[in-house]
Amino acid sequence: MEAFKELYVEKCRDFLCEPISLLTEALQRAIESRKPLTTLKLNGNRKELFSKRLEYMQVFALTEALHDETQIVSLDLSYNNIDDAGAATIARLLKFNSSLQSLNLEHNNITGEGVKQLAASLQAAEGGGLALRSLNLRGNPLEDAGGMALADMLKSVIYIANVLQQSNRALQKLNLDNPRLFSLQEETASHIARMLANTSSLQEVKLGKHAMRDAGLETLLTYGMIRNKSIDSLDLRCNQISETSAANLARLLGESPNLRTLNLACNRIGDAGAAGLAEGLLLTPSLTSLDLSHCSIKDSGLLSIAEALKLNRTVIHLKLWGNEFGQAAAAAFDALFKDKQRPILKIDFMLYSVDGQYQVAQKQAPS
Repeated sequence: MEAFKELYVEKCRDFLCEPISLLTEALQRAIESRKPLTTLKLNGNRKELFSKRLEYMQVFALTEALHDETQIVSLDLSYNNIDDAGAATIARLLKFNSSLQSLNLEHNNITGEGVKQLAASLQAAEGGGLALRSLNLRGNPLEDAGGMALADMLKSVIYIANVLQQSNRALQKLNLDNPRLFSLQEETASHIARMLANTSSLQEVKLGKHAMRDAGLETLLTYGMIRNKSIDSLDLRCNQISETSAANLARLLGESPNLRTLNLACNRIGDAGAAGLAEGLLLTPSLTSLDLSHCSIKDSGLLSIAEALKLNRTVIHLKLWGNEFGQAAAAAFDALFKDKQRPILKIDFMLYSVDGQYQVAQKQAPS
């Protein structure tokens, strides 16, 4: 750590920028305690950096110092002012550093050009042993070209070969939530589907706020999810998926044998979509967590879910708040909660009775 600190300060001096005091103080504590620092949390939304978020030259100095650093495995640069030039310096780092496993760049100003630089570096890094397992680009103005560049990078023959030969050193988590894309989202969905079909290492994929509609979901499912059996967590919250996708939602659960977590919150799947999911719940062998909060589901759809959960014993975490419970669905869930043969459900709502009528209230999350 001492050598890294000295090199970092030297690079700051060379590039005429002030060292990040938060970083130098953390390094000094690590030196004094003789404990290695493995994570650099330089996210701009923390109070120490809120009014002085990282700019290009600071990122340049940091990445140059990190080239040969082997102890730091996680780098959080989220919520800063990193643009495409900054992304280029990070891309250069990825070509040389074979230890970094987690990179968080969410909510910066990286566009499609910056993502192309990152994608090219990840390809070039294959021969040296790719370590990166988690990449977060959420909330950047990726534009259409950026999303396609990333998808093309992940589907490349070089990358697939690396995944097959070094599966323990391949990308496992990809967060593309809220990408601020400015084109038809269904087109982007086709490229992401191709990526999923050809990337056997991915386990967690976040595609929230993509404005994905029913056609996009069908594309993602048919050409991506069904061909990829490794994904255990899929986040599709806050899209535009409707009850038209009922059959595809059933298929998603029925043909994804390792899917453990599914988030569909804030879509308009309605009663028909809920009925489709109920069919899927009878087929899934692995799902443990399902979020259907604020999905425009009424009593009949909620009743379908409750009836399916009588037979499904894998789902433990369930969110349904923000839907329209009626007496039939409330009674079915009440009976389900009293079933001692079924594992206890952890839910986000609670039932109580007033004058013989069921009432539903939101359960507050523990503080």
